[in-house]
Amino acid sequence: MAYTIRGKKPTSKLLTIAVLVICLFSISVLIWGLVSYIRRKRKFAEVLEDWELKYGPYRFKYKDLYIATRGFGDQGLLGAGGFGRVYRGVLPTSNIEVAVKRISHDSRQGMREFVTEIVSIGRLRHRNLVALHGYCRRKGELLLVYDCMPNRSLDKYLFNQPKVTLNWTQRFRVIKGVASGLLYLLVICPRA
Repeated sequence: MAYTIRGKKPTSKLLTIAVLVICLFSISVLIWGLVSYIRRKRKFAEVLEDWELKYGPYRFKYKDLYIATRGFGDQGLLGAGGFGRVYRGVLPTSNIEVAVKRISHDSRQGMREFVTEIVSIGRLRHRNLVALHGYCRRKGELLLVYDCMPNRSLDKYLFNQPKVTLNWTQRFRVIKGVASGLLYLLVICPRA
């Protein structure tokens, strides 16, 4: 003897399939979002080592330097050489203009020289020497963050602009500044 319940309509197969498709789609979107989030985190992941805790002046996040230099684009390129490229940037949190030295993978300057530069230059404080604000190390990327010199380096000023001549007062001021920086390096800070 079969019993039937009155008033209950048979469940539509179409409705069941639609609910199943919506659930699968929602799960797929959730998984895709999670994978995208993990990839983004890995892209900006950083490695922290023991020497960084002891000697490092300040460690910048790669994401902040990427934003500051507008993705290390050619429009912010200040110069290039055997060590890599230097980009102009503005730090997003403090609006300070900086020069970011991005050491190339092909450079002879390896990890040892990178650490030496951080330890030695990071301690220097003199008005005639470019200050090291900090550094960033992410996977194979080695980045150093310096003060940005708005008038560029003395080398560029003297040798690449022959139309500009310095009077004797300006020349004396330049020589005096160079001598002051050298005296600081040789006498005040001999181990740097």
